[in-house]
Amino acid sequence: MKRSYERKVIDKARQNQWNGALELRNTLVHNNGISDNDKEYVYCKKLTLSFRKGEMTRGHHTLFPLLMNWLLEETRMWLRRANKF
Repeated sequence: MKRSYERKVIDKARQNQWNGALELRNTLVHNNGISDNDKEYVYCKKLTLSFRKGEMTRGHHTLFPLLMNWLLEETRMWLRRANKF
């Protein structure tokens, strides 16, 4: 996504949102769900990822369905924009 931002396929806000999804993945896979830092990523009214340093990742039961929906929709739009270059 860094290269996509550099090539103006995505804007800074979308790059930040993609970074949030990667942060969640890395926190769950590599740190057993415990965050290394304090960060917040806002996707929509119903979806915000909040990380607190040293705390276990927690979320509402709708977290993963909403995030997967966002990821699929953003991937579709990213593919359309990337293929214009």
